[in-house]
Amino acid sequence: MTMSSKYAGAIYGNLALGTSAAEAAPGVIKRPARTRQQENEVVYEKPKVQVKTRRRVKSQGISAFAIVGCICIACLCLLIIMSYIRLTELSHKTSRLTAELNILKEQEDKLRLEYESAFDLNEIEDYAINILGMVKAGDNEVYYLQSRSDDKAVILDENENKKGILDTISSLLSSLANFFV
Repeated sequence: MTMSSKYAGAIYGNLALGTSAAEAAPGVIKRPARTRQQENEVVYEKPKVQVKTRRRVKSQGISAFAIVGCICIACLCLLIIMSYIRLTELSHKTSRLTAELNILKEQEDKLRLEYESAFDLNEIEDYAINILGMVKAGDNEVYYLQSRSDDKAVILDENENKKGILDTISSLLSSLANFFV
């Protein structure tokens, strides 16, 4: 069946309200004619769609997983805040110690100058010769020692050989404890 044959007898627009055209068209439902009294009456029809009232759903409680998650997040936030506090303390202490180190270096330079100026080599030599009776060494009094073997030194680190996995773990844990304390 094609579309044109299906709707061939259809009436469109205002023509559908006329009775003569409605009688001629097949498939049109006829309504009984209404009297004037019926036209003035208000007809209440039942709506085809019925509105259902929603049932109130009981709210569910908070799950234990959510509570544990919130506690973990709060603990992590607290640890972050504590680490920032520790970082601030260490930064303050570092700046204070750096300033103290600069002051001590300046004092060291001043004391070294005073020390060097306190000893005059000419005065010391004069004191040694005249008062203590010392004599300068001559060429025949100087002895040179020669060795056939070269000088060498061996540095031993006893802690390096004894360090095991338990020592490494304990040093790691102690450094972590010092970080959070």
